Amino acid sequence: MTANYITLLNGVRVDLYGDYFKYITGNGLYLSSTNSTFNLSSYNFYSNIRLVSSANPPFNGTPVQEFSIVSDSQVTFYLPENLPPGKYDVIYCNPAGYTKASKSKRFKLITVV
Repeated sequence: MTANYITLLNGVRVDLYGDYFKYITGNGLYLSSTNSTFNLSSYNFYSNIRLVSSANPPFNGTPVQEFSIVSDSQVTFYLPENLPPGKYDVIYCNPAGYTKASKSKRFKLITVV
């Protein structure tokens, strides 16, 4: 079995490849983790949109403060300096809902050492 993660250090630039990044809204990008020492908040952006809310339940994460949409298929951001060691996923939001980068075949979980 192969590992589904990449190892990075804090402050490293992450290039995320996918689809429809030009539609990322002000809700933006979030890092999520199962690490209990990572400060997460709960977000429920789609609760008032009946057709979207059932497929987009609340999620836990912390916002990525600055990111750059390079193209429709690439977004770039830097890992925060204060991330505790652990595995991280990226959640990105648009008006139609959100998705986790880990659902993509092109993404591997980020492991901070």
